[in-house]
Amino acid sequence: MKILLIQPRKPLKTFGGDDFAMFEPLALGYLAAAVKDKHEVKILDLRIEDTLQETIDSFKPDIIGITAYTVHVNMVNLMCEGIKKLDRGIVTMVGGHHATVHHEDFITPYIDLIVTGEGSVPFEQAVERVAEGRSFEGIAGAIYKDNGELIVNEAVSYDLDTLPMPDRSFTKQYRHHYASE
Repeated sequence: MKILLIQPRKPLKTFGGDDFAMFEPLALGYLAAAVKDKHEVKILDLRIEDTLQETIDSFKPDIIGITAYTVHVNMVNLMCEGIKKLDRGIVTMVGGHHATVHHEDFITPYIDLIVTGEGSVPFEQAVERVAEGRSFEGIAGAIYKDNGELIVNEAVSYDLDTLPMPDRSFTKQYRHHYASE
């Protein structure tokens, strides 16, 4: 499967850390590390290159995963709507800080799965379920609709020492834009 992981840009009328120093999207590096051995992965940092449609057209992802802070909520929801208009078959997943503290903001017909808590393990499980054509049932931290019913699985804690380190090779092309290398 092809997986596109996206770091969204913040809306123009907001003020945040990216205005001072842009840091590497390590959360996406963790997700990439969790699935890279079985699937083709690409990270797109929209803070640096505004090529979402071109990337979807050329890469042809099966799954798109987007991380989001509160400032990104509206933009991510619109992005997922646009993705589904391009190709309803692309599975859209959203995770990150805001999804964990207020997942309700991402319950739309355009988002197939919301991942809460530490995302590496649930994301890896969700990707495998999509690859096998199975449901998201039983994935800790997964929130999704099943036959119109909202399913909310509580997140669990993981021993962080057992998780793979983020694979920074997926952001190599952006490295000179980040505040720390």
